[in-house]
Amino acid sequence: MKKKILIGCLAVIAIVAAVFVLTFFITPDASSDPLSTGNGLRQEAKDETVTQPPDKAPSDEPTDDPEEPDETLPDAPEPDGPTEEEPSDKPSDETDGKPEPEEPEPEEPHRHSAVHFDGKDATCTDGGKAEYWYCPDCGKYFADGNCTREIGEAELFLPPKGHNAVTDEAVAANCERTGLTEGSHCADCGEVFVAQQITPRLAHDFVDGYCTQCGEWQVSDGLTFEATDGGYAVTGFGSCASANVRIPETFAGLPVVKIGVEAFSFSEEITAVYVPASVKEVGEYAFYYCTALKKVYFEDGATEIGESAFDGCENLKDVRLPETLKALSANVFASCCALEEIYIPESVKSIGAFAFGYCTSLKRVTVSEGTEIDQFAFMGCSEGPEIYRDGIQQ
Repeated sequence: MKKKILIGCLAVIAIVAAVFVLTFFITPDASSDPLSTGNGLRQEAKDETVTQPPDKAPSDEPTDDPEEPDETLPDAPEPDGPTEEEPSDKPSDETDGKPEPEEPEPEEPHRHSAVHFDGKDATCTDGGKAEYWYCPDCGKYFADGNCTREIGEAELFLPPKGHNAVTDEAVAANCERTGLTEGSHCADCGEVFVAQQITPRLAHDFVDGYCTQCGEWQVSDGLTFEATDGGYAVTGFGSCASANVRIPETFAGLPVVKIGVEAFSFSEEITAVYVPASVKEVGEYAFYYCTALKKVYFEDGATEIGESAFDGCENLKDVRLPETLKALSANVFASCCALEEIYIPESVKSIGAFAFGYCTSLKRVTVSEGTEIDQFAFMGCSEGPEIYRDGIQQ
């Protein structure tokens, strides 16, 4: 009998536990949807408590108690509600009934509205500014018009370049010019750091009629003169001690306009002669058989050189004729055996007979196309010179 009572109590406890479990996990909150299936489950659980199935069939074995007490197990009390909230798949109060937020549409990329600003070069002492483009919408700076390379504001400013100092070399003074001391300046802006000072021109250093520094001819002293139309004519060596003769442009305040007939003929001392522009005429036989004469230099001025003026000057090799000369007289340079080349100015319109006769070393003659050449002008030139007219060989 005690065993049956024990079995009955256990069955009641099992039913109460089942109801409690169903009520706790299935029964929804009192505020949830009344159509929820949780109430039905709770009602069903209550119904199950009315009839309790036998947990075990009645045993045929004899028991010590003759009679079973008539005990009726009370129904398990219905719980007032779950002690803990059941999990629910329904949305919380915060999201219940609200639409899900929409994803924002992607923004279009910013397009720069670049404004161009010109640059300014930096100088030695002042800073400059780089060329740039500025977008007022986003406040950014760019190095190109396509706004592909952004630069910082600090990059817009260029520092001063500083001076580029260079040395001004000293220039030695000579007899032709003044000199300068060494100095320095900025090659970019021209600012002078050390100013150059002018040094005075030096005096000529004449040796035998030439300046050893510049080669200038020394005006000869001691020559003799006589009056002629328009001024003076030089007539001879006189007391001149220089072998290199430079005829002066003036004498006694008047121009020297002529070299007289036979003025220096048969001189063995004269080696060079310089004829200034004031001289317009060279007389006949003026330097006839000056065998030591090697060089003749005419400034532009003379228009006429007389017959046989340099005839027999066997060592004459260097001749510069004036661009004002009109004609070359007969025998003017005959027997100048050392003469190898001669340039005859375009102003010369005629070359007389034997003008270069027996110039045995003469190889080249340059003459204008319009110049008339006597058929005997180069008679006796052993090799026969090559004649070039306006640069073309004849």
